[in-house]
Amino acid sequence: MYRYFNTSQIIAANYIIYRLKSPNITNTVIFLLFIISWVPKNVIIIFSMHINLHCHSNKSDGVNTPASLIDILARNDLDIVSLTDHDSIAGIEEAKICCINKGITLIPGIEFSASLAESSLSFATKHTACHILAYGFDVEMMKEKIKEHHHKMKAGVIALINDLQAMGYDIKESELPDNDFWTSLDVARIIVKKGYASRIWTAAFDEIIQKAEHRRIFFCGPKEIIDMVHECGGIAFAAHPFDIIEDDMKIRVSKEVVDEMLPFLVDAGIDGVEGCYQPYNLEMREYSLEFAKKNNLLISYGTDFHGGRSYEEAKHIEIAKAPDWIIKRIIKGVDL
Repeated sequence: MYRYFNTSQIIAANYIIYRLKSPNITNTVIFLLFIISWVPKNVIIIFSMHINLHCHSNKSDGVNTPASLIDILARNDLDIVSLTDHDSIAGIEEAKICCINKGITLIPGIEFSASLAESSLSFATKHTACHILAYGFDVEMMKEKIKEHHHKMKAGVIALINDLQAMGYDIKESELPDNDFWTSLDVARIIVKKGYASRIWTAAFDEIIQKAEHRRIFFCGPKEIIDMVHECGGIAFAAHPFDIIEDDMKIRVSKEVVDEMLPFLVDAGIDGVEGCYQPYNLEMREYSLEFAKKNNLLISYGTDFHGGRSYEEAKHIEIAKAPDWIIKRIIKGVDL
C-alpha cells in the first residue's frame, strides 16, 4: 500500500527539515517520530511531490478557465501549483477556490512582460521584451500596483490600432474586449475575425501587425517590474531564459544572448531563475541551474502549461521536497 501525503503535510515536514539546522541523530529521530505520527501501519512513505509553477488560463492566452485548469492539474496529482497568466491576476481567486476543494496548494503568481527597449543589451530592439515570473505577492496590493502597467499596455494597443487604421484596416477600439488591459493578440484576433488574415501568428502578426510602426505594447522595464513585485511582498524570477519576446512573439535565443541577459536581470534585482523549465533540453536546464547556483539565485519549476500544445503532455515536475523559498516565504499563507 502506498500513501502520498497531502500538500500541507509535505510542506510541514519540509518546514521541520528546514528548522532542524544540524542533521544529527537527535534531529533525525524527531523528524521520523513526526512523520510516523501521521502514517497508518503497514504503509510505504513516498516523499516526492509534483509541482508546476508556470501555468496559464483563458484569463491570458491559455485554453482552460482557471477552475478547469486546476481540475486538470488535480487529475495529474499536482501538489503545488501557480497560475501565472500573462500580465494578469484576474484568475487567482477562481483558482484558489478550486485548489482548496482539490487539496492543492496555490502560490499566487503572474508572468510579466518587461520591455528591454531602453536597455543597453546588444540584441534588444524597441520591440524586445523578456518574461518575469512573480510569486507569493499580496494579491490585493498587486491589483493596485499593476494598474500603471495595464494603462501603458492599453495606450500601446491604441497606438497600434491608429496605425492599422492609417494602413486601411477597419479596426476600432470599441471592438477590443472589456478587460483591464489589451495586448496585440487581442488586435490579431480582430484582424482574423474580420477576414484580413487567415491565421493569428503566421498571418495577422507576420503580414500585418509587424508592418505597423507603433506596435510596441510593453513599456515597463525589468527593474520597474521587479521593484513592483518586491513592494507587494513577492519574489521575481527570470522565466524561460532561452526565450525572449520579439514583436509579442516568443523566440528561442542563443547561449550568447542568455549570457548577456541574465546578468542584466541580476543587476535589476531578480531573485531567481526558472531553472527547471520542462520544454527545455537537459543542456539548457543545466545551464540555467548552474547560473542560479553561481549567483545565489532561487530556482523555479514549471511546464508553461497553456493547454492543447504537444510539448505540454508532462503537466508537472517531480521533486524530492518543496523548495526552501516556498517554505520560507510562502509558509505563512499555507493552512497547516
